[in-house]
Amino acid sequence: MDTVNSISKKKSSNERTLLRIVFGILFLFLTFCVVNPRFQNDTYYIIKLGEQLLDSGIDRVDHWAWSAQLINTYPHFLFNIILAVLYRMSGLAGIYVFELVVVYLFALSLYYLTEKVYDKVAGEKDMTLYPIVGIIVSAIVLLTFSTFMAARPQILSYLLWLWEAWFILCLLNTGKKRYAVAVVVIAWLCAMIHATAWYFTFVLFVPFIAAVYITKLGIFLSAKGIKFDSFLIIDRLILSNDSECKNVLKLWIILPVSYATGLLTPTRLCYTSIFKASSGSTVKYITEHKPLVLANAKYVLIGVILFVVLLAFFKVKCRLDLLLLFGGTMYMALNSNRHVGLLVYLGWFALFYLIFGALVMIPVKFREGIRKTIIPALAILVPAVLGLANNRVQRFSFYDSEFVCDEAIDYLKENYDVQELRLFNDYSAGAYLLFRDVPVFIDSRVNEYTKEFDPTLERNVFDDYMSVISLREDWREIVEYYDFDGYLIARDGVLNEMLSVSPDVEKVWEDDNMVIYMTVRDE
Repeated sequence: MDTVNSISKKKSSNERTLLRIVFGILFLFLTFCVVNPRFQNDTYYIIKLGEQLLDSGIDRVDHWAWSAQLINTYPHFLFNIILAVLYRMSGLAGIYVFELVVVYLFALSLYYLTEKVYDKVAGEKDMTLYPIVGIIVSAIVLLTFSTFMAARPQILSYLLWLWEAWFILCLLNTGKKRYAVAVVVIAWLCAMIHATAWYFTFVLFVPFIAAVYITKLGIFLSAKGIKFDSFLIIDRLILSNDSECKNVLKLWIILPVSYATGLLTPTRLCYTSIFKASSGSTVKYITEHKPLVLANAKYVLIGVILFVVLLAFFKVKCRLDLLLLFGGTMYMALNSNRHVGLLVYLGWFALFYLIFGALVMIPVKFREGIRKTIIPALAILVPAVLGLANNRVQRFSFYDSEFVCDEAIDYLKENYDVQELRLFNDYSAGAYLLFRDVPVFIDSRVNEYTKEFDPTLERNVFDDYMSVISLREDWREIVEYYDFDGYLIARDGVLNEMLSVSPDVEKVWEDDNMVIYMTVRDE
């Protein structure tokens, strides 16, 4: 009998290995579908700042904004250097390959860790269904997460946070030092790569610590004669185990050590950036900083509904720490669009847990039928169909014509001394102007152009920009204050409509997306 079980387990292991190889190839295809070769505007200023670091080191001086004397705070210090090195070695193509590699690693990591979640749910009940279900779950997450997969710092920080959550859980379960070291190293890397979002490194500790102390509260109440399981929701929860309750002190020790890693960054910006950014005026205007509207994120709404239905109407249990992680990331997502990604790929682990619990409850004969027919077909069709549908790029190009216009920049350089030109520009185009060595009025580092972020600024440049681009009541006063020599703006804005009929400026260049006006000076 033992021999039969051994052969069965070996066969199951071989089957899983083969499926992992097949799905690894499918994920590679899906990665090409998800990663858009057209870079976002932030990528260009990140490259330029990285080149400045390579050439001049840390001088804390901004060399590109003519509108204000900015202090260079290096919020993406290590990421700047990585992109600059890649750009100098292999141009924009090298950065695109870097994106593909990181996203592919993210996909494989997501698959691997959701497999671990399924193993905990299924135990010895059924180890055959997950590998196929896992590809569907991971593919859907990757596709809904595709907008966050760009050559910006979060492409690495999201991967790091995924593994940090896993290492925290491993530390609680085993107490082994190597997991503690991994958590500390990840905290330092996040501070060096994405200082403005470093705070989430510590938010991740909260659900795991809270789950332990809620469990301890239950034990305390039980000792006092109060039945903790009398709470209606308790029969739907898996509380922390003895090892997690025992090792929580190690997590408390690792928390301040991880926090101290911020001292090993160039400007220690990670300690203050979230407070500066959240108090600035950019929160009111930048889409990713605004609160989430569920009607505009249907996949999030569907996920929440599915989560509630599974927890309320099916006899499946959810780990308390994953439930708290889901609730915390949902709260963050509702407060800011930029946090939706955290909900989708971290918070949804609670949803995966419930889905897997429901799958294990399906009778064996039906599970086998699903595995052999419906699920394999979906495993191939879902990544292929959704991947092709998600690939919106009509032609392979690294440049987005909405904010990249080499012809306009070439015209300015041929006809004017751009180093002396006081040019008003759309903030979305600013990063590429900076990349092409044209001084900018503003660029996509918008927080750094606010007095909340830098109290030493004479004026809130971002507010001035919004006044001019939106033609507020004070826009003419601001134009007079800065005395613009010219304007490089989008054709479809209200400012273009106003300038097109103004006798104070002359249109000197235009294409389908952008237009240049130069101020008419008296001789």
